[in-house]
Amino acid sequence: MKILMATTEYPPAALGGSAESVRLTAEALTARGHHVSVVTPQWEHAPGPEYECRSWVDITRFPMLRGSLWRWGAEWEVSNPIFWRQAARKIRARAERISADVIHAQDRRMILPVRLATHSPRGAKRGTAIRSTLTLRDIGLLCPIATCLVIERPGGVIPENCGALRLWSDCAPLYARQYQSSRNLGAEWGPRAKLVTRYALLAMERRSVRHFSRLAYVSHGLAAHHRKVLPGDYSILYSPVAPVTPHEHKRARNPSIVLYVGKPSLGKGWDDFVAAAGLVTGFGQSRSVRFVHLGPKPIVTNAWIDSLGALPAWHVELWRCQSAVCVVPSRQADALPRAALEAGAHGIVTVGTNVGGIPEALAGQGILAPAGSPKDLALAIQAGLGSPIGQGEILRQAVMKRFAPDVVAAAHEAVYAMN
Repeated sequence: MKILMATTEYPPAALGGSAESVRLTAEALTARGHHVSVVTPQWEHAPGPEYECRSWVDITRFPMLRGSLWRWGAEWEVSNPIFWRQAARKIRARAERISADVIHAQDRRMILPVRLATHSPRGAKRGTAIRSTLTLRDIGLLCPIATCLVIERPGGVIPENCGALRLWSDCAPLYARQYQSSRNLGAEWGPRAKLVTRYALLAMERRSVRHFSRLAYVSHGLAAHHRKVLPGDYSILYSPVAPVTPHEHKRARNPSIVLYVGKPSLGKGWDDFVAAAGLVTGFGQSRSVRFVHLGPKPIVTNAWIDSLGALPAWHVELWRCQSAVCVVPSRQADALPRAALEAGAHGIVTVGTNVGGIPEALAGQGILAPAGSPKDLALAIQAGLGSPIGQGEILRQAVMKRFAPDVVAAAHEAVYAMN
């Protein structure tokens, strides 16, 4: 089968976990005998060659125009008509060149480019014959920020009265207070304008979803959030995780290290993690347990958490190999966090919250706590530290049985056959 994957992220550019997921999926499909081509933008912070073949996957990168209009951030570089047209032209040209059997949009930002590429007047004769699949990896089609799921109702669902008016009056000011730097606290009009504009864009994306041959989500937890907005049939296409060599996941671990990998944001549950770590350590009075954070350093540091900053991938691997417990304390509906998948692949006892796709990522072998409850999270961490020997290996086997690249590639083949 000739498969074209359209994605906004592909190594070396990685704004989130989807880049690694798409790479592993593409390489696994290639290993099963398929011809896989990837079309992705050329990111300024992580440039790569315009054309290359890596691990038998053909990669095409196209440049993005930049200017004062895109100073609102990376989201706007892939959410504007110029980008949609550039991406659509490159997708259409590549699909015609390889005679693609299916075009797979790997994230919501590729919804409109793939829609234009397969249904534009110029490409109607050829384009409408190409099957298209869309994978959704977050709740971005429901709300630009979903602040209500983080603060008002951790682990809940989008409220019925959600809309542009509430986003302008309630959500944007709350978002500004939580995520803007102190010098911007009084300038709420900026976040308001950006968020309402993004809301209008996601409305366009929602309408375009129905033109895809098949809709997929990366977890049942994510699918549940979308059912009122996007009714109809769907498939589940999990994100794969690379297997870890035996000498790495069987390495002797430090029984007192608790690891958090990711950005210290409210949605990721950073505040709950800090509070839970304080409860376990007596707010720094006891050092019998060491809490380690790998990722962008928080604005406010704490004496009982070692924030080591954003480390190279190989250094993160070393910490995973020696940690006893990994914590994924998200408040937001994380679709299928790679932090949980990679911890499981390393055989680390993992504590997570019962939101989104985290329970699925732990494959029934992790320790779950209610979202937004530091006390329950602290108890779960203590339970993880006291887990019997071999619990991490049980988790590793369960995770690889569900998320191994070859297993995920086989699921993709089944979905493509449905189109």
